[in-house]
Amino acid sequence: MTKTRVTIISAATALALAACAGVEEKPPEKLPECFTVNAVICDGELEAEAELTRAPEGWEVVMSAPETVGGLRFELTDIECAVSLGELNYPFAAETMPACSPLMLTVRALDKCVYGGDSGTVSGQEYRLTYSEGVPKTLTVGGVSVELGEVCRNDAPIMS
Repeated sequence: MTKTRVTIISAATALALAACAGVEEKPPEKLPECFTVNAVICDGELEAEAELTRAPEGWEVVMSAPETVGGLRFELTDIECAVSLGELNYPFAAETMPACSPLMLTVRALDKCVYGGDSGTVSGQEYRLTYSEGVPKTLTVGGVSVELGEVCRNDAPIMS
């Protein structure tokens, strides 16, 4: 009787394990070349919210929180950048933007993720993009963590 129970339990365990092995996880959705995503960027005690838009010519970042930077808009390319608020606009050379700022680390790591590198190094910092149910959810770059909202594909140029 005991031998029969052991055989039945072993068979049931084997079937359960086989069933689990047959379940496939949803494959990760790679980031498209052009997209918009809302993000919460945290670096230590600093927490900011922004809408990040990636286009072939560069990035547009519109800050929404904290309130003190709400509406601040960055246009970032490899050559020149601009920061604006309402009618005020300040252009500057890209090389003057601190490479290890949370904003630059975020967009540079996302650039690398677009081309399939979900982990690696950017500006001397390790980065990793993680997924939840196949959807990009969290980006970590050095000490910066970024919670990503829904990634919306853009097919038209965004920047002016």
